[in-house]
Amino acid sequence: MIHVHDCCATLWGICRQFVGSGVVSFEGDLKRFGLQELPGSSAQETDAIKRQTQWPEMDFVVVPITSDNLVALQSKIEERDLLGWEGSITHVHIEAGGQLALAACDNFHEDATAVSVLVPDSVLAQLQFTGAVRAVVTPNKSFERTREG
Repeated sequence: MIHVHDCCATLWGICRQFVGSGVVSFEGDLKRFGLQELPGSSAQETDAIKRQTQWPEMDFVVVPITSDNLVALQSKIEERDLLGWEGSITHVHIEAGGQLALAACDNFHEDATAVSVLVPDSVLAQLQFTGAVRAVVTPNKSFERTREG
């Protein structure tokens, strides 16, 4: 588990590790933000990314992590403060190579946000150094994280 202080900085810091090789999903009240219009976007679940909320059904989009999509996502999400406690985006996941790298559920709640070994310790250390992440605590066994961040 990780305790996140700055949701956007944490998300972008982790996304940058997977440019060209990963996807990021968003679930929540998304229609008015145009995330589904980004190149390569889909409303289809992947092998590792599944909808977290069955009822009421929320908007769901999976976006390839490319340099252009990352810039567009930052613009669409940061200017509206969509992440965090009262944000419209409820669940965020990052997948790379068919495996989850990040699961940030329930608006990045500290008991519902975890990273896998796909996220390098150096990235977690940098996020802690900048204050984006407050703490990296007990590894999430479902991710099989074997080293402390």
